[in-house]
Amino acid sequence: MHFTPLSCAFAPWAGWPATGRGFFPDVGGGAGLATIDMHDVSLLGVGLADDDDTVLAGQVGAGVGYAVTEQIGLSLDYRFFITENPEFDSLAVEADYRNHSLWAGVKYRF
Repeated sequence: MHFTPLSCAFAPWAGWPATGRGFFPDVGGGAGLATIDMHDVSLLGVGLADDDDTVLAGQVGAGVGYAVTEQIGLSLDYRFFITENPEFDSLAVEADYRNHSLWAGVKYRF
């Protein structure tokens, strides 16, 4: 059984850039919708379900960045994504969808 999310959310992030070089924190979060797709549900090779549900979703996170120069920065962020419990019509299943992510990035400021 596989669960695949597709989400769209308003999730603003705020950072406090260092002047010149140095470390700076950032935080963010938001809410939106997620479609959770349940597929490849089978028993002894017999397909039982292929269904999806669109539910409310939310995300929060925090991280730290380092300004290498005034234009270039490196970042490392943690994000927690959660949805309402999806309901699948083709199979009586209770499901929770939560995701912990670690993001690394390079930022360029124009």
